[in-house]
Amino acid sequence: MLSIGYLSDAPWNDTHWKNAGFDKLLMKTKAELDAKKRKANLWELQRMLHDDGGQIVAVFADRLEACSDKVGGLTHRLSEMDNGRIGEKAWLI
Repeated sequence: MLSIGYLSDAPWNDTHWKNAGFDKLLMKTKAELDAKKRKANLWELQRMLHDDGGQIVAVFADRLEACSDKVGGLTHRLSEMDNGRIGEKAWLI
């Protein structure tokens, strides 16, 4: 996600946030083989986003959703468990 949405030249950098130090550390982190060093770098990258990034995330939803071709009856496949009515509408194929 860091490469897709926050790297300066990322195609989905919706906030257009550009930070050369972030880019450099991200590339270094992606090549790091030592798990402890990589973890420390990831924490630093997240701190940089928190302190200086251009995105505001007001809420993180606390749910998990998935879909499968083995489930039928869903009309809104990815909308909050079919708008909360999955138990009434879904069946296993």
